Amino acid sequence: MLEAAFGGPPLLVRMATDGNVRILLQMPTYADERWGMAVSGFGREVPFAAVPMSAISTTGDRIAHMTSEATSARGGTFTVSLFTAGGDTLFVRTFPFTGVPVSAASRDSALAALLPGPGRLTEGPSELPQRFQEIARKRMPPVHAGVTSIRLGPDASVWVALRETAEGTPVMVLDERGSAIGSILVPKGSRLRQANRTHVWLTETDDDGLVSVVRYRVLGLP
Repeated sequence: MLEAAFGGPPLLVRMATDGNVRILLQMPTYADERWGMAVSGFGREVPFAAVPMSAISTTGDRIAHMTSEATSARGGTFTVSLFTAGGDTLFVRTFPFTGVPVSAASRDSALAALLPGPGRLTEGPSELPQRFQEIARKRMPPVHAGVTSIRLGPDASVWVALRETAEGTPVMVLDERGSAIGSILVPKGSRLRQANRTHVWLTETDDDGLVSVVRYRVLGLP
């Protein structure tokens, strides 16, 4: 299974051993104005917006897709869709999130980063950076993205990582119908790699940069 663009919206395809390719799903385009900018054939991500995210189960039988957008100055929604490998829809669920406001300093820094500077490579028309900056100024959401990643467990569970907090990264757990059945908190400095209803596998980085794989037991999930 692989994800490809083919000059248009991202496509999830299956390639058979004989080389034949079958399109399973057509995902929302990354050029969508909620998270993308396109000028003269060149593209950039809207600063602070969450681009679409996908995940494939380890067995290849399920595919998840997630989009998120800010709908107000206080937050927004994220939508999780789950499909079979054959393209049948298992569920589509939308959840609200309360956003962390983007500071004026962060906005100014993101806009400045779109302009050419010392040592930065430039491409396209000379006015391209200013065009992107103008579009970004209008489209930048007032709050940071509410979600950061999505993973599928081998037991039909779905794990959605929310924005990191001072305590760590909250992760919402969904069942095979898209209902929220619990949550965990991933410690700061750790990343969720795999999970099921009884265990999670994290990578943890110590002060010396050494990465370890750690397994934790999960209690309380149905």
